[in-house]
Amino acid sequence: MDGNHSVSVSLLSCSQSQSSDTDGEERPPTLLNNDNDTPFLSQKAITALTEIMDIFSDAITKGITQRLCKRVPYNCTETGTFLIDIGRLITAADLPKDGLGTFINQSCDWHYFNYDQSTEEFVKCSQETATWEIKSTHYKLKRDHSFLRRIVELRENRSPIRKDNKPIYAVIVYRFNGNKHPLPPIQPHGNSKNSRPFTGTKRSVIESVKRQIGKQSYNSINEQLYEAAGGIYGVQTDIDYPRNIKQIYNVNASMASSTSLANKEIDEMKSLLGMLGKSNSAIRNIHFSKDCRMSLTLATDSQLGLLETLCCNEAPIVLGVDMTYNCTEGFYVTPTALQHPMLLHNDTLVSPSLLGPTLIHTEHNEPTYRNFASDLVNSNATLRGIKFLGSDRQKEIFNAFKIHMPQLRLLLCRKHVGENIERYLNRLNLSAAVKQNILDDIFIDLIESLDEEHLMESFANLKEKWDKINPNIHKWFQTYQLKSFATSLIQDIRIDAGLSKGKHFYNNANESMNNLLKTHISRKTSITKLVAEWEELVASQETNVMRALLDEGKYSLKAQYKYLGINKHNFLKKNEEDRRKLLKTFNSAYRKKSATGAATETAVSLTQTIMEGVSTKAGRKAHENPRKRKAPSATSCFCTDEALHATSVILKDRLNPIPKTSRKISICYKCNRTYSDEDQIVGCVKTYRKYLQDGKIRVTTDLRNVYVHLSCLDHQDFKDKPIHICNYMHKMLTPDQLALIERHFEL
Repeated sequence: MDGNHSVSVSLLSCSQSQSSDTDGEERPPTLLNNDNDTPFLSQKAITALTEIMDIFSDAITKGITQRLCKRVPYNCTETGTFLIDIGRLITAADLPKDGLGTFINQSCDWHYFNYDQSTEEFVKCSQETATWEIKSTHYKLKRDHSFLRRIVELRENRSPIRKDNKPIYAVIVYRFNGNKHPLPPIQPHGNSKNSRPFTGTKRSVIESVKRQIGKQSYNSINEQLYEAAGGIYGVQTDIDYPRNIKQIYNVNASMASSTSLANKEIDEMKSLLGMLGKSNSAIRNIHFSKDCRMSLTLATDSQLGLLETLCCNEAPIVLGVDMTYNCTEGFYVTPTALQHPMLLHNDTLVSPSLLGPTLIHTEHNEPTYRNFASDLVNSNATLRGIKFLGSDRQKEIFNAFKIHMPQLRLLLCRKHVGENIERYLNRLNLSAAVKQNILDDIFIDLIESLDEEHLMESFANLKEKWDKINPNIHKWFQTYQLKSFATSLIQDIRIDAGLSKGKHFYNNANESMNNLLKTHISRKTSITKLVAEWEELVASQETNVMRALLDEGKYSLKAQYKYLGINKHNFLKKNEEDRRKLLKTFNSAYRKKSATGAATETAVSLTQTIMEGVSTKAGRKAHENPRKRKAPSATSCFCTDEALHATSVILKDRLNPIPKTSRKISICYKCNRTYSDEDQIVGCVKTYRKYLQDGKIRVTTDLRNVYVHLSCLDHQDFKDKPIHICNYMHKMLTPDQLALIERHFEL
């Protein structure tokens, strides 16, 4: 509809399928689910805006009553068009709540009209001169993208602020994009611990809960609203009353979150703004909006420098981002976290998790996270080059960061993805063996695909097998999981992120930071105190890193970074500026180290080339299934990256039992990972073996054999000592493979 083109379509023509001319009278309308309050306007999808405008014209001038809905259609799973009298609803915000579960908002359009009373037609015009406006919102059903919904609202254009213009009538259109078919079952809520379908609750019910909170107990509110919906004998839909007591509790928590900033004293706001202006403050920016939404970005210079060094180079560390709930009343807290690759925690002997820049906010949405990413990049432009972000399925975080960090790629947490898939399979009532078989197909075969093409081929091959079990599984996985696997889980992105074959990203660093924040930050605290407590945590963390340079505290330097350590007495003579330079020098050393990583990559590719011909075992690799892997005991082995200083190195077959113990070699002494069935060749290294006893690192007094991945061996392990290949292994190697080993180790 362009220019001033007018529209005129009879309402009767919209419902010819329901009319009869035999007696000159219109038939009674068809009812949705036999509900007198929700008659069909038409059992066809009326999609043209010209026809919808004519429906509104007839509603205004002719006072339609027979085909007018008194409430929102509930659970409509077929094609049809409905006209709703907004005046019969408690609030227009109830329009999207129709019992079908979650819809995805695809677009929202606004159109402006004047109404010509002489012709009883709407004429399109500009917003400034319009007396009527149309809001048209298009949706697709989240669990079935082929089922579409359109909500068109007619509003009087009285106020320049759109939300102040209350709708009078609305048309809701449901249709299939293709042939009609049964819809899949409604999914549970993403945070739900059970398999109950999640349909949402009417906005009017939520508002009623808010009005009653503080006046009655949660249980009384729940019972009262259930009776208001009709009680046990009269209730019609499950969206007309609260789901349970927990929902009422959550509404109360949400009210505290949305109103806490408005209730703060002016002095609190002045304190924040005053802290923003100080050079030593961690506050990078504060964002406010007129409806009390607020976000606050915290980051120290040291944290930003560490992100630049670890996350923006050619061997990047994955930056984890994950929002934590229930950390403090009134605010969400979203910390970043990473594992420092140059340090070891003295208790766990793994790289410690460090707290990075953090967002404190009242709204959990993409615009809030865009502000966070923008503040980080504005504070340090190099952070535009961050390469990998690790998270669970909070896509709004990744989408927001991607705008400001164009190279960014997403790694999804293997644990969270597995839990989501298992919840879906549990709803299908499959036997334990069948469910496990499907999980093996996914987390042993699909997730280990070399690239997207390999993934698609493997997935297509599973269709016949899965369809025999349940025809919905393959379609569900294709709709909700396949894209995530292709972009965030399979081998190629994990290898690019520095994860070895069979190793996956887990959100452990962020979970650790979330627990740390909940432990150290008071739940009931002001925003200024929250910032102060956060700064104390970061200062303590920085102190522990600095103490590692002095060979004290709870962290220690990895072997290859020992040269960066400093004598304590020399350190104590330095002033504050020089001490901070030491920390900056230490952090920047990782970039220099990562630039020399070609030797390690050569060793890895060497091992893969050899194993292509050596491996004789077929079938799946049970070690790659996270449910079957067991972490080695900390008291039985020690993971070290330093040179082994071997007296001899012999290439052996790990499948042969170790002499005297009759045990097969299972753990690599250097990287502490289990061997795969393909890792038949290992290095048998004779050296002084490190081990843990009573929480302390000890060294054997005599030479011991330790066993190492071929890819973990390096020339510094044995220097000028010879490397031997057992005679029986010559039979396992082809001449090309033997020559490759000899060239690499300069035999």
